[in-house]
Amino acid sequence: MSRISIVPSLVVGSLFVLSSTSAHAFQIMKGKWEVTVEMQNPMSTQPLVETTIECIEEADFDPVKEMTDEGECTILDKKETDNSLSWTMECSGEDMLAMQGEGSFTTDGKTASGEMKMTMSFNGQTMEMGNRWEGRFISKECD
Repeated sequence: MSRISIVPSLVVGSLFVLSSTSAHAFQIMKGKWEVTVEMQNPMSTQPLVETTIECIEEADFDPVKEMTDEGECTILDKKETDNSLSWTMECSGEDMLAMQGEGSFTTDGKTASGEMKMTMSFNGQTMEMGNRWEGRFISKECD
C-alpha cells in the first residue's frame, strides 16, 4: 500500500497528494481506501481501469498540491467550497509537451470522486486525455 499517492495522474505521476500545509485542505477519513481510476488517452483503444487499496495517514487533503510542487504545472483558476474543488491549469517543462487542463474533486469525507481532462498539441494535432476516479473509505486501520 502506498502512503502518498492515491491516483496516477496524467501530469506528474499522482493527482491526489496528501498535504497538511494547504490553507483550504479537505477533510477526509484517515485509514484504508479503495480507489478506482479510469484513464483514457488517444493512443489506447480502451480505457485503462485500475483499482487499488491505499492508506491515507493525514486527514487534510489537497488534490492539486503535487502538480504545482513539481514546478511544471501552474494552477490558473481554483474554486473551492466545503466539499468540492475545481481548477484549470497549464503545464510545461523540459521533458513534457505543453498542456492545458481542468479538473474537479468532491468528497463527503468517506467517499471521493473527481475527474481531470488535459489537452495538448503534438505534430499539429490536438490530443485529449482524461481520467476519472472514485474512492471509498474502507476502515480506520491500514494493513
